[in-house]
Amino acid sequence: MVTLRCWLQFIFLFIGFILFLGCKSTVKPLKPEQITETRQRVKSVLEKQVIHWNEGKLGEFMQSYVRSGALRFASGDAIQRGWSATLQRYANRYPDRESMGFLRFDQLEIQVLSPIWVEVFGRYHLVHSDGSEFGTGLFTLLMQDTPSGWKILHDHTSTAIP
Repeated sequence: MVTLRCWLQFIFLFIGFILFLGCKSTVKPLKPEQITETRQRVKSVLEKQVIHWNEGKLGEFMQSYVRSGALRFASGDAIQRGWSATLQRYANRYPDRESMGFLRFDQLEIQVLSPIWVEVFGRYHLVHSDGSEFGTGLFTLLMQDTPSGWKILHDHTSTAIP
C-alpha cells in the first residue's frame, strides 16, 4: 500500500526533475570552426588597435571600446568609467604622437567564453622610434560581440615596474 508520504515524495521529486529540465541552459556549445572564427575576429580588432595607435590615431584606437558608460578601464589604482573618460585618460597620458611611441602585443590568449563573450589576456610593449622600450605590462580584456562588432567592455592593464 502506497502511503500519502510516498506519493508526496514522488510528486516533489517529479516536480524537481521537471524544474531541473526547464532550467537547462539553452546556449549551444560553439563548434570548433566557430571558435576559430571568433578568435580571428577578435585578433583582427586588436591588430587594428595596434595600427591606429602606431599611426597616432587615438580616436580610431578607441573605436575598439564599447562607446557607453558601461566601459571600465582599470590601471594601477585608477578606474575610468565610460568611453569619454577612457579617451581623456589616454589623451592626458599620451598628449602627442611622440609620447605614444609604437605599440605591439604578444603572448595573446583568446578564450571564447560564449557566442558573445571573449576574454583576452596578453602583454603590451611601447617603444620609442629608436627601438628602446618605455612601457610594458599585462592586460586582460572582456570583449562583447555587439551589433557593431567585437568591442572591449572591460580593460584591466598593468604596468611592469622596471
